[in-house]
Amino acid sequence: MARTEYGTKFESIASLKPSKYRRRMNRHFALLRQTVAFACGLTALSPVAFAADTSTNTAPVRVDLDDEADHTGWFVRLGVRATSGLKVSLQDRQAVPSIVPGQYDNGYVHPDVSGSTSSTWNWGYTSASQVQNGSVNLTRLDGTPRAGTFDYPSKTLYGGEAVVGIEMARFDFRKREAKFGFEAGYSYSQIKTQSQSISTGTVTYVSDAYSLGGLTAPAAPYSGSYSTPGQLIALSPVSAAPVTSAASASLSSQVRGEFHNIRVGPWIDLPWSSRFSTAFSAGYVTIYGRGVLDLTESVSIASGAIPPITLPSGRYTRTQFIPGAYVQIRLEYRLTHLIGLYVGGEFQYNTGMTVNAPTRAARFDLGSTYGGVAGVSFNF
Repeated sequence: MARTEYGTKFESIASLKPSKYRRRMNRHFALLRQTVAFACGLTALSPVAFAADTSTNTAPVRVDLDDEADHTGWFVRLGVRATSGLKVSLQDRQAVPSIVPGQYDNGYVHPDVSGSTSSTWNWGYTSASQVQNGSVNLTRLDGTPRAGTFDYPSKTLYGGEAVVGIEMARFDFRKREAKFGFEAGYSYSQIKTQSQSISTGTVTYVSDAYSLGGLTAPAAPYSGSYSTPGQLIALSPVSAAPVTSAASASLSSQVRGEFHNIRVGPWIDLPWSSRFSTAFSAGYVTIYGRGVLDLTESVSIASGAIPPITLPSGRYTRTQFIPGAYVQIRLEYRLTHLIGLYVGGEFQYNTGMTVNAPTRAARFDLGSTYGGVAGVSFNF
């Protein structure tokens, strides 16, 4: 970069003359020799000065960290990250059934448009086994205990990151050169959480029989309507036998999430000294997420007069891209021209992901998450 009478002249990395590239390479080799000599000195526990070439006993080469003539503009950051703020919940998708007269788990019997108080064609049933002794048997189980929606304990996500970037331009900042460019990064993290719950209560099993009036029942499954005439059935049950019993419901669940974080955006580096600088990054981020829900659910009823209940269990998965945006701030410390250390904080916003099961759903609510990063940077 050069100064003119009227301001600052911007100079991109690509515009450097070949002679400057040769000087950069010479400095790289000199710095590498210094680093090797310094490491050997630490191993021997004796003070050894940076030497340009120990085999020729030449004088040490001093490197000014403010001089960026040996910087080609490319860099790589490798580090670790921790993210908090992710919320995971298990939701109950099954609506609480309301008790409606004439409505059953395996059929229904309701008045029709004729207004008759003794018979109706507005009825239905699901299985041929329900037709016995000239009647249709309809059953309903009321008050079954069930675990509702609950949140899993919050956990911090740990993972690694790799970022590659390029410097595009420089400008004056506090009598030093600030840098501007673009970067692209990838990070990975995962979460695993599980829970078990037991709910108890009292259930009532209703079993009602409706007379067919000596007629043959239509083939199952059958559904009559309110206004269209059809096969008649008695409007009131000819027999009813409710059974009440204690019951308990158990739910075991495990939720796992894998998140591949891909981001791209601009960055700016503002130096405060020859070694310290503050860097800012922001841009677009998308997460390729994979969610897994393992579900085992059952109901135990004390009375043997009530048929057992079978609930859906198994493994359910989903993958999707989850778009969002990020902002990151870092404090960087340069050990040498080539190597530096960084530590920083990050804010990221993404939408969520839901893994659906027949009557349950696992929800990953990413929303606003906060994280910390730390690692090593390599400049070329």
